[in-house]
Amino acid sequence: MSELPLVSILIPLYNHEKFIENTLESIKKDKYKQKEVLIINDGSNDNSHEIVLKWIEKNKKEINVIYKYRENKGVRITLNELISLSKGKYIIQFSSDDYLINNTISERVKILENNPSKLMLIADAIVVDDDDNKIFDSANFQLHSGKKENYFSDKTLKKEILYNWSVVGPVYMVNKRIYDKIGYYDPEIYLEDWDYAVRTISKNAILFFDEKVAAYRLHENNTIKNKDAAIKFSESCIKTIEKHGNKFSLKDRLRLWNKARKLKRKVKRLKNGN
Repeated sequence: MSELPLVSILIPLYNHEKFIENTLESIKKDKYKQKEVLIINDGSNDNSHEIVLKWIEKNKKEINVIYKYRENKGVRITLNELISLSKGKYIIQFSSDDYLINNTISERVKILENNPSKLMLIADAIVVDDDDNKIFDSANFQLHSGKKENYFSDKTLKKEILYNWSVVGPVYMVNKRIYDKIGYYDPEIYLEDWDYAVRTISKNAILFFDEKVAAYRLHENNTIKNKDAAIKFSESCIKTIEKHGNKFSLKDRLRLWNKARKLKRKVKRLKNGN
């Protein structure tokens, strides 16, 4: 590449004073030079605001950071706002408690540059706890039950995304054109990652990069361990299927509608206390 395209790294920040400095350091350590960092502090009430301001002041000569603090609006509205503020050709986004590893931005940019019909590149992550101890070597294939052999063709990747979702938040890079073709995040959807992947795979616009690009942090705040979260998760999947199931073949539509019926029964059982 004669001129490196700008990569925008989007961080929706909420109450991660323990982790945000490490997140920012990981972005700085990646050797790709043409990058900007955009952070919206979504109404945090801990010390993350002060930590970010201090980090920006310390590193302002090395990396361009756009930072905004405002009242809480939720992650999907925050992501859409960050997308609107970004200037990069390519976009990476992840939570303020996750972090980048393995210096992969340059390779990911090359892959998308060489595959202009693909708008989303997904990869893998290691899984760590609150103290950075590694729990799993693979989020997609150990923490979750993804079948790696299905990730290397459009047909089988579509099958994994629709019926065996296993991809975690910090492993995406997208071409910003995706937001013109697919749209922004749906504020009504709880499981925004799956919803957006479903919309994108309907265009056969996803590619897999077989590398660990980030550390995904597993703690009480990002696991579905209680009834209310399980209901939100299931209802979100139902909404996605009802809104976007008709984008697929008849065979897939029938299978997705059957999945939605099962989820509706599950929600009913949960709400009835069963």
